[in-house]
Amino acid sequence: MGRAVVLGSNDIYKDLFQNYTKELLPTWDVPTPLKLSINAALISIVSFAELEEKIITTMSFSLNWTDPRLSWNPSLYNNIYLLTLPSHTVWLPYLHISNSVNDVKPIGQEANFYAVVTSPGAVYWTPGGVFEAQCAPDVSNFPFDTQFCSFTILMWGMPAGEVEYISNSNVPDLTYYYPNSDWTLTGTQQSVKREIIRQRFLSDFTLNVNQLTMS
Repeated sequence: MGRAVVLGSNDIYKDLFQNYTKELLPTWDVPTPLKLSINAALISIVSFAELEEKIITTMSFSLNWTDPRLSWNPSLYNNIYLLTLPSHTVWLPYLHISNSVNDVKPIGQEANFYAVVTSPGAVYWTPGGVFEAQCAPDVSNFPFDTQFCSFTILMWGMPAGEVEYISNSNVPDLTYYYPNSDWTLTGTQQSVKREIIRQRFLSDFTLNVNQLTMS
């Protein structure tokens, strides 16, 4: 059984990537935008630096899209329904935090987080790391500060209408959240919106550091 799975996986990989070009957007129907599901998970608030006007967090992003070039018939490959692949082998969305404090770098591109691909061509990728964003403090109620900080995610350079963001929740996942000793998280929000002028999609993940109240 184990040998059959290995051989089947090798055959799938060989057949899928024989003519695969990871630099091309994964869609065969050009007029139809690629639907990209994006959901954040907050793991920790590292710090909120009021003087530097920034918030530092540890987060991951659950991303899902369909790449029809990566689909196969399991019955032809020993009933194998999924593959776990190095993410650098497949097309990845070049997502950036547009209000980053430091250099704007694609999320997850520097670390090789694995991607899971299922037989219908669904790709699941969950990059993570330490992320910083600009956040001007509101000290009008000092010392009982309540702050609002957002991370704005977008794909720079992508023509309008080629990728559409979707989200299955209006709040980030807090399953693995570890509390901060200085700030208490009292609420979160995530949303998808479309710019009126440029017609590109943005994803906002708000740790309403209004949702962070000084302990």
